[in-house]
Amino acid sequence: MSKRSVLPLFLVCVILMCGCSAEQSQDFTISLYDSESRIEIDLGEPSVPATSNVSAEESGKDNSSQDVSEESVPAVEVEGTLLVKDKTYTFEGRDLVIIDVTNETNQNLSITVNGKYLDDKGNVLQEESKTFDQFSVGYQNYFLFRPEIGFADFTYTVDAEISKGPFYAKDIKCNFYGLVEFNYPDLDENENIVRVPSLLARTNYTYLGNTKVHFLMTYVIFNPAGEIVAMFDRGETLERYTPEPDGYDSAVIYKSSPDDKSWEWPEHLKGEMTALAVITRVTDVIPE
Repeated sequence: MSKRSVLPLFLVCVILMCGCSAEQSQDFTISLYDSESRIEIDLGEPSVPATSNVSAEESGKDNSSQDVSEESVPAVEVEGTLLVKDKTYTFEGRDLVIIDVTNETNQNLSITVNGKYLDDKGNVLQEESKTFDQFSVGYQNYFLFRPEIGFADFTYTVDAEISKGPFYAKDIKCNFYGLVEFNYPDLDENENIVRVPSLLARTNYTYLGNTKVHFLMTYVIFNPAGEIVAMFDRGETLERYTPEPDGYDSAVIYKSSPDDKSWEWPEHLKGEMTALAVITRVTDVIPE
């Protein structure tokens, strides 16, 4: 596959559509997680999933130095739990972890996942925390932990506090409509324009809110075997919007070499693809 830079996408015709029709988005559902826990919210104290290898004693040591401000204490009692699931995948030769969180409490929350990457002896190689502050009541989203290092194990704690909003994320839906084959413009070794058989991911967004927002997210694409075959980031500015039936964005996920005109794809890219969307930030501060 060519690693050279490409020209901007021109108006060209789609050669062949793959996957399902435009009327149905293809949402991926993780059918079998590595672990699943229901966590009661104890504000200021990170909660360890029941399946985690981190002991309660160790968790207490890790967080003994954290200060809990009075502002983080809710005015009313938090009822219900967080539903937390995790799954480890391999992509491009490295492991990554997807954590699925659903707010099943009676309060709007900001949630932080504190992860630790461990070697085969249990030593901490790296720590990483991710926060999403728009877990309104009933909202579900993912956290993606994808380090640039190899690791043997991953443990995490979950921290939550009351969030006053605003809550725009619940009004956003990211839609994935499969792959299309495309004769994509590229540059050969002599800087000449050539057309390269390529696969493009087709997406769009639905936004039912009334405030103009900018959001950042990552698409994770899976093949029929449940393997991750592509990932790409998106940043979009949206006002209240329901996409037209034929309104799509596209992202190149695979290109053949310029001299390969066979239109034959690797086995892991054949069949109907599905995707999940990891929303990482939503704000009403619009970038210039």
